[in-house]
Formats: sequence, C-alpha cells, structure tokens
Amino acid sequence: MRKALLGLISVIAIVCSLCAQEPREETEKTIEYPSPDGRFAFLFTRPPEGRKTLDVVEKDSGKILHRIVESDESFRDRLNAEVIWTPDSKRFAVTYMLNRRGSGISIYSRTGDTFRELKLPNLPSVELPANSGDGKITNVDSTSAVRWEKDGSLVVEIETTKSRAEDVITATRTIVLGFDQRDRVKLLKSTQKVKTEKD
Repeated sequence: MRKALLGLISVIAIVCSLCAQEPREETEKTIEYPSPDGRFAFLFTRPPEGRKTLDVVEKDSGKILHRIVESDESFRDRLNAEVIWTPDSKRFAVTYMLNRRGSGISIYSRTGDTFRELKLPNLPSVELPANSGDGKITNVDSTSAVRWEKDGSLVVEIETTKSRAEDVITATRTIVLGFDQRDRVKLLKSTQKVKTEKD
C-alpha cells in the first residue's frame, strides 16, 4: 500500500512539473508581398531561436522556389524586409535590414518559375560637404528600393548619416537604375541632397 502511494505521489509530481513548464514557442510563418499576377509571394520564417529566412514561394502551393536572404546570427537574428514588384510580376526588388547600421537591396528577374539575382552596378559614393568636420558615421549607405517607374526603371535611395557634437548631417542620394533586354542593370541618373539638423 505504501509503495503504491509513493508511486502515485511521484506521478502527480511529474504531471505538476510538466504543467508548470512554459509552452514552447512555435516558429512563426507568414506569407506576404504577393505578386501582382497572384502566382508568387514571400514566406517569412521566424523561429524563436536560430536564423530567420525569407523565401519566394508559389502562392497556392507554398512551394519554396528561391531563398532570398537569411538573418545573421551575429546580430541577434534580426531580419526585416520589404518587397516591391513590377506590375508584370517579372522583377522585384527587396530592401532588407540585417543589422542596425543600415539596409541593402537585391533585385531579381523572373523567367517562368525561375528567379535570378541581378548584378548591380557600382553605386555612387557619398559626398559630404568639405566643412562637415569631425563626427561619427552612424548610418552607412543605407539603401532602399523606393518604386518602379512606368518605363521599368527603379528608383533607389541611399542615405548616409554623420553625427556631430551639435547636429546631424544626412546625405541622400537618389539614383535611377535601368534594365536592358538581357537584364543588365545600369545607372541612369544620380542626384544628392544634404541636410543638417540640430541634434
């Protein structure tokens, strides 16, 4: 009888221990940024631990077609991304942020169900005023895809911020990228604006 009672107490203790444990976090998966033709979209996979990923998928089946980007473990697995499609769903531009120092872009072209990353030309460097003085560059060439134009070109902005003792200098380059029939990317136009704000 005593042995049976001890066994029952042990079972109750195990059950209570399991009940007290916090539920395990599940991997978050979301489908976002569908293509205009409705065939494709982007799958964000965000596990509670480990690398976060962004994949382009078939919208209906969920089949993964291409890995676009994954987070960097050295920056606490941070991954934010925004996607803009061309109206014909044949190209898209991804603006992604993997760390706290700025964002970058990738441009892809589609043939059938195959996606190919396009090589970008050398983008213009920042030109800060000669009297910009001492300070710390806090935002290094943060690059964002802004919009697709009707002629198929892509408007991109590159921002560099320099913090000084009393103010902040921000240089924004607005560039226009064009595409030839072979999907080669070329720089069509580049302008820069500089503003200074009191810190």
